[in-house]
Amino acid sequence: MEQWYCLYTKPHQEAVVNDSLTGRGLTTYLPMIPVRRKLNGRIIRFREPLFPCYIFARADLERIGFSTIRWTPRLRNLVTIDQRPAVVEPSIIAHIETR
Repeated sequence: MEQWYCLYTKPHQEAVVNDSLTGRGLTTYLPMIPVRRKLNGRIIRFREPLFPCYIFARADLERIGFSTIRWTPRLRNLVTIDQRPAVVEPSIIAHIETR
C-alpha cells in the first residue's frame, strides 16, 4: 500500500533528490515558499524549501523495497521511528499543501 514518507536530504539537495525520485516514477512533494531578499540595493525574489533538507515521497515500500529510496544519491536517510520508516499521514500533506 502506498504511503507518504519523509526523506532527509543533504543540504541544498532537496530538488535534486526530488527530481531523481520523480524520474523513477514516484510521487514526491517538495513544499516551497516565496522569499524576497535585498542584495546590493535590489530585491531578489526566489523560492526555497519550506523544510530545508526534507522532502516527502509516496511509495509502496513493501513492493519497491526500502533500498530503492534509501540509496538515492544526495539522500541521507528516510525519517524513521524505531528503525522503521515513519509514515506521514495524508492529512498532514494535505494541510501543508493548503498553506
